[in-house]
Amino acid sequence: MELSQDTQYVLQAIDEASKSTLRKKNDLGSILELGATFGKYNEVANLIFQGKIIWNLSKQLKKLDSNAEGLNLIQKEFESSLEIFRNDLKNIQNDGDLEIKERFQSIYLEQTKGCVLNIIDLAHDFGKLKDLQDSTKRR
Repeated sequence: MELSQDTQYVLQAIDEASKSTLRKKNDLGSILELGATFGKYNEVANLIFQGKIIWNLSKQLKKLDSNAEGLNLIQKEFESSLEIFRNDLKNIQNDGDLEIKERFQSIYLEQTKGCVLNIIDLAHDFGKLKDLQDSTKRR
């Protein structure tokens, strides 16, 4: 997918702010481009918000052992955020070309552990975007 200059600029800013730690930079760019092109601003905003939540919860889940108190609550919140994220991602990818639809379906939208891990990587990138938004607001 061809990215506009604006989307490339946003990706560059996120990449610089994250010290080049983006994990799914091309997919993030595709999502931002599709969101801007087709007016899916609410979906993109939700992906940013849920992405930050998913990233933070995934870090918490890694730290906890299987008997930790509150683990079930964190797991339920994680699964709920995953479902919201998937729905918004599905809504955005529906406007993409066949290649985007097939790619996102196989990489993010299947009910597999691999897709969940890919979503966590993408959520990391959305979390970095959220951090950039927050730091920009504070200035």
